[in-house]
Amino acid sequence: MVIGPQSVTWDIPQRQSPCPYDPALYVDQVFVIRVEDSDSVPLGGVDLRILTSLSGNTSSGVQEALRLYDDYNGNGVVDDPEELVSGNGAPAYFTKTEEFSAEKSVIVRINLSCAFRGMLEVSAGGFYGNAQMQVVEVQQAQ
Repeated sequence: MVIGPQSVTWDIPQRQSPCPYDPALYVDQVFVIRVEDSDSVPLGGVDLRILTSLSGNTSSGVQEALRLYDDYNGNGVVDDPEELVSGNGAPAYFTKTEEFSAEKSVIVRINLSCAFRGMLEVSAGGFYGNAQMQVVEVQQAQ
């Protein structure tokens, strides 16, 4: 299984503790999922199980830090709430790779209020893949 990008990181300025949650502070990241056979041939129409998860030891308790959207209309832009299919802590989302392109594109809305680490996890039968996401606090230059 191939997921692209495999890892994304966003830098944010250092925050006070406890971190103030702002639902309007986010970035939308497109992930493309492709399932391949042992000869690296992409497979169309494959059942996928997709979920987002937070790393418990790095999460600052941000509500809805990761929200999963299915780009139903293929425009690469979140249509909220129509395309919302899952959020952190929510059940998995079940879908399929496209029959002809053999890919599936999803969008993860990542909240940038506080530092945390998380994953997009995808399974398809015996195949498994994940993409890492993290929001990192960086010290501002004085």
